[in-house]
Amino acid sequence: MDKERILLVDDEEHIVELCQRTLSASGYQVAAADSFTGALTAAGNEECDLLVTDMKMPDGTGLDLLKKLRAKHPDLPAIIITGYGTIDMVIDCLKQGTQGFLLKPFTADELVETVENSLQNSRALKENIRLKALLPLAEMRRTLLIDLTLDELIQNIVSVLKRSAGAVSACLALIESGDNLVLKASKGGRRTAEGAKTFTKIGRETLKRRMPILIPGHGGDEHLPVLESLGIGSVASLPLLVGGNPIGALSVSRAVSERNFEVGDIEILSILAGEVAVAIENAGLYESLHDFYLSTVRALILAIEAKDFYTRGHSEKVAKLAVAIAKRLGLRGTFVNIVQQAGLLHDIGKIGLPESILLKPGPLSDSEFAEVYKHPLQGAEILSPIRPLNVLVPLVKHHHERWDGGGYPNGLARESITHGARILAVADAFDAMTSDRPYRSALSFDAARSEIERGKGEKFDPEVARVLLLIADEEGEAVLGRSWGEKYLVDASSRAVTISLIRQDYSDQDSLCIGDLR
Repeated sequence: MDKERILLVDDEEHIVELCQRTLSASGYQVAAADSFTGALTAAGNEECDLLVTDMKMPDGTGLDLLKKLRAKHPDLPAIIITGYGTIDMVIDCLKQGTQGFLLKPFTADELVETVENSLQNSRALKENIRLKALLPLAEMRRTLLIDLTLDELIQNIVSVLKRSAGAVSACLALIESGDNLVLKASKGGRRTAEGAKTFTKIGRETLKRRMPILIPGHGGDEHLPVLESLGIGSVASLPLLVGGNPIGALSVSRAVSERNFEVGDIEILSILAGEVAVAIENAGLYESLHDFYLSTVRALILAIEAKDFYTRGHSEKVAKLAVAIAKRLGLRGTFVNIVQQAGLLHDIGKIGLPESILLKPGPLSDSEFAEVYKHPLQGAEILSPIRPLNVLVPLVKHHHERWDGGGYPNGLARESITHGARILAVADAFDAMTSDRPYRSALSFDAARSEIERGKGEKFDPEVARVLLLIADEEGEAVLGRSWGEKYLVDASSRAVTISLIRQDYSDQDSLCIGDLR
């Protein structure tokens, strides 16, 4: 493996020959120039790892050359060659951060020793910079672990990538519809149609090679005119691969005035790209599973509404009221999600009840009541085989238990009833009392409120009932949910359910999506 590349500059031909021969023999790559102008030309063709330059040249000084080169490569180490040394010159060199001096005449051994010491210090500095650059990985991993939709995840990735790479802009594109690469998110920089087209083209080239592409901001790259018009000096583009298969590409850009991306940057960005690719793939798989699960929930709700026309909208209103109670109790996150979904599905067991019982206009017989009492158990049996819905089973199974132990199906009492089921019991009872049924008209708001008050500490968890009453007092009859809207249109004449989703999301911005059990 070749050692570092050294740019050697001196206007004395014999010194250039000596240094070039000595450093090449030591394994270094050497580019030589005999003037300030020639050095800029040599440096422009390929980046160097060390500058070894004479202090005085006909068309400039070594320190001026160092300043010029460091405009693009701030960490470029340098060794100054001089025929004489003064305190002022040494101070100026130290201010510029030079790594060493060579006083003419010098030996080959002195040259090699000074070069090796300078490069060793430079390597140590670069390693520190590299380790520091790894810190953004922690931030990126935190971002990837947050429960987000795929679109939110992509937006967050682009923001973190831009910040961690010290970039002026960042963008991410994914493969869609076969091999079509679509720009999904961008952050920072000037946005133009030509710019988007250029970055998409760079992304395609990256995926074709399945390797990172580095556009250094100089040379003859075909994209430079567009990039320069956007104020971009260099670009690093990396493929997103999962199991060796491309799923997209990400690109980061630095402004003309900033340091160009280098090989060390690509190493760090490649680590980030690997983690990003896996996270995006997992998020996509999760969303596919989530959509399937959501369609299952919708189908189950439709089945309930189709079976029991008179309770149309009951499940949704129970779910909303249960969520309101849970939040007022100070509960958050996954618990609220579970309560919400259990509210939507709490009566799923009624699918097994004959319509002669569900729609009977008069009182039920003892045998008919016995059938109705089975619906919590039947609901639990329906949900149990569906793994994502397992967590809802205790709430659905026990939403008819009573605080005093007189409920069904298991006669549980007080805290032995899961908290979510106690919340559903109050929400279910209140909405049922204020809804029409085949065998009776809806109770008034005040009458239903009085029934909840009377059942507090007997039928219902006293704290849950207290919170419901508090909500009812604050919102009045609006708590009945008549203005919350309905999830499905139903043809009353045929009782056929038109599968027409009117509104998927809840009006409360804080409510969490159906199926979000993460």
